[in-house]
Amino acid sequence: FLNIFAGALLAGSGAVFHYFFQNPLAESGILGLSASATFGAVVSKFILTSLGFSSAFIFSSLNISAFFSALIAGFLLCTVSAFSKSKTAIILLFGIALGNFCSAFSSVIILSKSKDFSGIYSWILGSFSGRGWKELKFILIPGISSVIMMIFLSSPLDLMITGEKSAKTLGLNVHIFKILVLFSVSMSTSCAVCAGGTINFVGIIAPHLLRIFSKKLSFSAKFLVPASMISGAILVILADTIARTIFSPQEIPAGIIMSFLGAPFFVSLILKKGNFKS
Repeated sequence: FLNIFAGALLAGSGAVFHYFFQNPLAESGILGLSASATFGAVVSKFILTSLGFSSAFIFSSLNISAFFSALIAGFLLCTVSAFSKSKTAIILLFGIALGNFCSAFSSVIILSKSKDFSGIYSWILGSFSGRGWKELKFILIPGISSVIMMIFLSSPLDLMITGEKSAKTLGLNVHIFKILVLFSVSMSTSCAVCAGGTINFVGIIAPHLLRIFSKKLSFSAKFLVPASMISGAILVILADTIARTIFSPQEIPAGIIMSFLGAPFFVSLILKKGNFKS
């Protein structure tokens, strides 16, 4: 069930960000939220290992660290949003810089203490192996809350498609709306990372698959956000199944499968023109 839940959270957050930033390439992984969550887990393990805590205690602390690290990243994005005078491009660039910083810092720690991270390395790459009811109980309430928030915010997202000035004219408080969007996506991303580590591209692929296979339909955010959650859940299930069976009995992280699928998909979107109104 964790792979279903993680896929739905990642795809839903990706669909929200597509409309929020008016950019088909925006998703929680690119904006640094996933990297921030992983960074929190890596730093936590490094500190607790150095202090001599037991492996069982360290492992149970990783979820908490990853969860709150992503929320802190979301808070930083909200702060930038509050001072950016409604310019979403600034938030996007800040998120990219934040993600690169967190990834670089995490890599330095992992390389310097490679033996200490051998037990969670597959999870960092995006794996559901060894994850179970304990993780599900931890993320269930915040995960469901973020799903409800993203669905609730999908209607105002349709107003953003015409631009922030038009949305303000129609009565939308853009500043508060930005904070709610960033908070809900940060919470959903942190839950997804707790469930299966860093799995990128789900938030890009799932919404676009719906557009590819249903070109004749008019996709409003009100429809696309919940539909993407279903698409994302199916996508992660397939990736996890392939990861478990392709080199059986050896299992590889599902995040690697998603990267193999997502990288060419991402490039094709970059080369394709007219995805969104600029």
